[in-house]
Amino acid sequence: MPDLTRMSKIRPRTRYPAAGLPSGAGIPPAETHALAQTHLKFDYMKEMTLLAVVQSGDREVVMGFARYAMEDPNFANFSIAVRDDRQNRGLGIALLTHLMRLAHRQGFSGFTLEVLLENRAMVMLINHMRKLGHTVEKQIEGDTALYLLSFNDDALRDGAP
Repeated sequence: MPDLTRMSKIRPRTRYPAAGLPSGAGIPPAETHALAQTHLKFDYMKEMTLLAVVQSGDREVVMGFARYAMEDPNFANFSIAVRDDRQNRGLGIALLTHLMRLAHRQGFSGFTLEVLLENRAMVMLINHMRKLGHTVEKQIEGDTALYLLSFNDDALRDGAP
């Protein structure tokens, strides 16, 4: 069983919006595991969660996760979080690309996402998806950007970058 309590190494402003919690919300480490477990119960047709884990001794430690949940028959909302000490190494790109392929196979046309404008890592990730050929629409509302990420079928073929 992965050690989900180590996800507490993600800064609160990174962790909480990705988990659907208000920014700055406090979660005691003992409750982090219970919160993660609620995200691990899902209907494969409507939602999916991926965990990136590494072996550390006799334990698996979660380095990041990506999740989508159906909004309507064509689009799903997604969230992603990567531990601070594992960012800028391609893990977020790998998680999101794999999640997009899985969602596409389930018939989704794309993802929606709400991002704080100060979250530069997420903005860079979305821009990377645009460079891979996916269509990205953005609407700014105050300090938040609402994104619509439409999948490019060619970019999601197995073996595509």
